[in-house]
Amino acid sequence: GEAFCMLDYVTYSAPVDDLTDWRYEGVIYKASQDPNYENHPYMYAPDVVKGNDGRYYLYYSLAGGTKTKSWASWIMSVAVCDTPCGKFEFLGNVRYNDGTIVKDFLMFDPGVFNDNGRIFLYYGFNSFANELPLEEQGPFHDKTMDEILKNPYVSAYVELEDDMITVKHKPRQLLPDK
Repeated sequence: GEAFCMLDYVTYSAPVDDLTDWRYEGVIYKASQDPNYENHPYMYAPDVVKGNDGRYYLYYSLAGGTKTKSWASWIMSVAVCDTPCGKFEFLGNVRYNDGTIVKDFLMFDPGVFNDNGRIFLYYGFNSFANELPLEEQGPFHDKTMDEILKNPYVSAYVELEDDMITVKHKPRQLLPDK
C-alpha cells in the first residue's frame, strides 16, 4: 500500500506453552470485503474478542482515502468468524438500536473486551495539542479534523449488545469524566 494499514489483515499464532513457535496463518480478512473500503482504504488498529456466542469478532476503523478526508466519515466496522485465525466475514458497522452508525467521538483504534459477559468497546485517541475548554468537548459531528486534534480527549467507550454490533447506550467520554 501507499501508506500503513491499507492492505488485508494477516495473523500469526503460537502455542501458549511455546511462544517461540510462531506460525503464519495467512490472510484472515480482506479489506475489500468491507463495502465501505473503496471510499476509506485504511483499516486502522484491529482488535479481536470472543463473544458470548463463542464466535470471534474483529473490530477495525475505516478512514482516510482521497474521496473523503473528513474525520466524521470514519466508522467502526465488525467482521465475525468461528475461529480467531480463520476467514472473517463482514458483519456491519457499530450502530445504535435504530440502525444509525455510531460516529460520536473519533471512531479510531478499537479496544474491545469481554468482561464476564459484558462486551465493552473503547475507541479514539488523545491529542495533547491546544486543549479546548470542557464545554467544547464531547461529540464532534460538526468539528473539522483540525478542531478535533486541538482537543486532548477524543476517546470514548460503549457497552455492546450480545449481537456485538449494537450499542446499549450513547458513547461515554473518557478523560476527563463529565
